[in-house]
Amino acid sequence: MAVASTSNLSELASFRSDDAVIEMIPQFALQQPLVLHTSAKPVGPWQAGIPTKVPLWLACHLQTKRLCTVPTPAWLTVSNLSEILAFERKESSLWRDESRLPFEYYQIAQRMSLDPAAQLLIKDLLQVRMDKLRQQFQDLLKNQPVQLDEENLPPPLVVEITGMGSVEIALLQKTVQQALKDQATLRYSAMKKTATKDTAESGTPMRQAEEEPTPADRPSSQRRVALRKFR
Repeated sequence: MAVASTSNLSELASFRSDDAVIEMIPQFALQQPLVLHTSAKPVGPWQAGIPTKVPLWLACHLQTKRLCTVPTPAWLTVSNLSEILAFERKESSLWRDESRLPFEYYQIAQRMSLDPAAQLLIKDLLQVRMDKLRQQFQDLLKNQPVQLDEENLPPPLVVEITGMGSVEIALLQKTVQQALKDQATLRYSAMKKTATKDTAESGTPMRQAEEEPTPADRPSSQRRVALRKFR
């Protein structure tokens, strides 16, 4: 599988990853809290040379201006990534400890200056997790009956997976949405078929009754007879 790059991710996923919090070491002091925008928490104050946590986009911006340094996070070490990769290859579930593998792990790693070994581990980690998720979804859909009818109508398909990162969600979003849409279409067709059958069975007497002419539809001679009897 070709490993995805940040450019292949959805714009929304890439945008959201910019708000991931990382640690930086500023080279200047900020005496007052800085309000970035109305919906975000203020950053600062901070002192020069003292590590502080800021959004990813701000740390990258200040680093390009040479106003801070961004140390490599502890979870991006070769030893930590190797342990997580071994877990992903062995276990059927996904790694769930976000302190050692954040939700935006792939996007953050793309912004860091990593050694070749760590870069390779990140790519392998993404590939293993994607293969595992694809297999899980395939197994889940295989357990759903192909032909649905009133006697074989399973409950709605609900998917709950813990440990997915934003990169996996972005890459699998269209595939999963189409699979769930196909399942919903099959369910709707089966339910519509059942409703049509029930209506046809219960609606036969109603149609016969509707076919009988009402007094207003009867010939004039019959209407006069009925009127004389009423009087």
